[in-house]
Amino acid sequence: MSNQAGSSFIAIAKHYETLHDGDSKKVGLQPKMCPAGYWTEGYGSVIRYKGQMLKGAANRTVAYNLSRIRTEAEAEAELQRVGARYRAYVIKVSAPLKLSENQVQALTSLTYNCGEGAFAPGKAIYEAIKSGDDTRIKRAFLLYTKSGGKVLDGLISRRTTEAELFIHNQLNFYLHGKKI
Repeated sequence: MSNQAGSSFIAIAKHYETLHDGDSKKVGLQPKMCPAGYWTEGYGSVIRYKGQMLKGAANRTVAYNLSRIRTEAEAEAELQRVGARYRAYVIKVSAPLKLSENQVQALTSLTYNCGEGAFAPGKAIYEAIKSGDDTRIKRAFLLYTKSGGKVLDGLISRRTTEAELFIHNQLNFYLHGKKI
């Protein structure tokens, strides 16, 4: 098992997360709040406070004080580090499924973005993969397109990218439902 996150996961995260700068008036990178209200830094790494994901506009000062990513190199290192952890989780949970590397990469992207609970025995994606039905698998990926209770085009695009990588071994990116 590699301790690297994987190139397809990195490409997906960089494309859909983008390297953000929460405050362009300050030098370096600052945290920002994602559409679900969680504070993130770098390429979408969630900021944690007292063991919980930090959430809410009222916690802006806390997010800025906890943020440690200031450069692109630091953001890249954090993406590799956290991605490797999610990859290890996917490999462990999926052992009975005998997945290809591209399938592991697609699921690493999903769990990085949605958390480990999105891919576990009994969950829609896991059970769809067990069924071997590509249509069911794609539908299961597309269950994870909401943030803050709203369906987001960016999440539809990301889940479509992940599903295609998983099913067809192709890494394609989307914008507003169209391949780019």
